[in-house]
Amino acid sequence: LACLFLWTSCANVTHPTGGEKDIRAPRLLSIHPKDSQLNTRVTRIEMQFDEFVTVSNASTEVKTLPILPFPISTVAKNKKVIVKIPDSLLKDRTTYRISFGNAIADVHENNVFKSYEYVFSTGSYFDSMKIGGSVLNAATGEKDSSAIILLYSSSRSDSEVLREKPDYYVKASATGDFIFYGLPNRPFKMIALRDADANLLYDGEKEWIGFTSKIITPIDSLNEKNVFDIAISSLADTVTTSVSLQTSNRPGGKNTTSNPEEVKPNHPTSSEDQDFTYSVSVDTFNHKKRTKDITTALEILFNKPIKLVNPNRINLSYDSLGTLVEANFKQEIDTIQKNKLRLQTHWAPNQVYTLRLLKNFALDSNNKEAMPSKYLFRTKMDDDYAKLKVHLPTMYLDSQYLFVLIRDKQVIFEKPVTDTLIHFNQLQPATYTLRIIKDENRNGKWDPGNYWTKKQPEKVIPHATTIPLKVGWENIVDFEPMTFTTPNFIIKQPLINNNKKKKE
Repeated sequence: LACLFLWTSCANVTHPTGGEKDIRAPRLLSIHPKDSQLNTRVTRIEMQFDEFVTVSNASTEVKTLPILPFPISTVAKNKKVIVKIPDSLLKDRTTYRISFGNAIADVHENNVFKSYEYVFSTGSYFDSMKIGGSVLNAATGEKDSSAIILLYSSSRSDSEVLREKPDYYVKASATGDFIFYGLPNRPFKMIALRDADANLLYDGEKEWIGFTSKIITPIDSLNEKNVFDIAISSLADTVTTSVSLQTSNRPGGKNTTSNPEEVKPNHPTSSEDQDFTYSVSVDTFNHKKRTKDITTALEILFNKPIKLVNPNRINLSYDSLGTLVEANFKQEIDTIQKNKLRLQTHWAPNQVYTLRLLKNFALDSNNKEAMPSKYLFRTKMDDDYAKLKVHLPTMYLDSQYLFVLIRDKQVIFEKPVTDTLIHFNQLQPATYTLRIIKDENRNGKWDPGNYWTKKQPEKVIPHATTIPLKVGWENIVDFEPMTFTTPNFIIKQPLINNNKKKKE
């Protein structure tokens, strides 16, 4: 039996496993010329690895600082990587750093040779000055991790700065901080940019830009004198809609309630052939259910611009203890969306309203009439909302400060601070953000910066946390400005790789 078992075991043929998967990155065996050389104009670098390697995305992964006018050549050949730099691109008395990012990897498993930097100087010393700081989203006052920070020689004009690439650049970290190291001892202009197309140039209002008001000179160690905040903003992306609210009465925001029975407008080829249709922003499915927000207007959205509204053909009423009460309302056509009509009234809580839109209540530009209709819906009551009291420090009790309440990225309250206690009685259950704006020109709104006039954006002071509000809750909040710790700059890799003594 033992012999039979051994015989059958030997007869089972299996595929070889091939050993464990290679997860080791290529190892650099030698490099010529050696790293960290002084008085050297390096035009060719040969890197010898212990296995076959490949180079990918060299145009974006291989970076040279200061930036050269043209990209350098980086190619792989068997177990070598060869870098070529035209001598005509190199400047005298300049320290160059070439970082390879994730460009180099082994051929078979694509294990990346990461975070290697080659340094050489065409002068007798290595540049070793530093600049650090943080990038702030000027509209929110919070740190921004999406920006890149650019350094230009202070001798460049403002227009040249926006037309040409910088001398040095670095990306902001995940915490919104940045550091430049290995800089020469000369003054710079500093700009922060949300570079949408990654071309290291400012391409107009579609991108955010920020700048320091003064020329920056790097020093040999980072301290409070050499760590700067730079705020970015955009004229194109910072316009918000403000809804005028009454504190301690009926604050609210834009109503986004959809109507299950809304009429879907048709879209014939000619606008003259279209019926003049509309939908109303109320829920008529079950009038026993409280659905209408009593802090917002009722909106009627038409499929075409409105030419004329006849308020006498609009009837809004509710039943109060068996008595029909006509509601006084004010109608207005939206100044931007000409196909939107708002009916504003003081809504009675927990009441069934009837909206009657009679024949000829609205006309379009072709004098077509909107069809008559009838809607029944119930309003919400006070218990369907949350309450909020905000205590402000006395230092902000000044008309130059604006208190801002935000929900879902929309400003729902923005007013000058006239009291240290602000009370909201009816807020939609949601998560809210609090801010204070230093309204320097006292125009009642936040103003972004302007690079050409050298105007910095108005300062925004965010509250330390967001405020979650639930139905029936009453929250009391002491406004506490968000604070940022001084960036903890750690240089993970020394500038001089062979620890050669630097000459300052």
